[in-house]
Amino acid sequence: MKNPIFVESFDIAYSPETIGDKYFINPFMLKNFKSNPFKLQDRTYPIDFGYADSFNYSAKIEFGPDYIVDTLPEERNVSLPNGSGSLRYSAQENGDSVELAFKFDFKSAIYTPEYYPYLKEFISNIIDIQNNSLIVLKKK
Repeated sequence: MKNPIFVESFDIAYSPETIGDKYFINPFMLKNFKSNPFKLQDRTYPIDFGYADSFNYSAKIEFGPDYIVDTLPEERNVSLPNGSGSLRYSAQENGDSVELAFKFDFKSAIYTPEYYPYLKEFISNIIDIQNNSLIVLKKK
């Protein structure tokens, strides 16, 4: 693994949404995309990201001994054709906490127009994970 150029760590106090006896937590405080930049049906020119890149997001959500995990988001693994990009997401319970790992890579700086529908779907998966990965807790 390469040494990261930039690492940021911080603690956040979060008040989850409560419905009945369940607590809903969206673990993504920071999001890479608010909307999909690929809105066209087709594209006839290359997609230039400027450089190959990798994004990592990890979080540990501590909820204490009074709660249990009711629901965790499903694991996801998505790849672009020819290994030119990958997306991995997992959430695992670990005692009184949930640990998240979210990583996606663009292994090329420039993609040919044939990759456009794949990149469009790839970004849609990233947005879906960041918006719809709720962790549900309930009191013991």
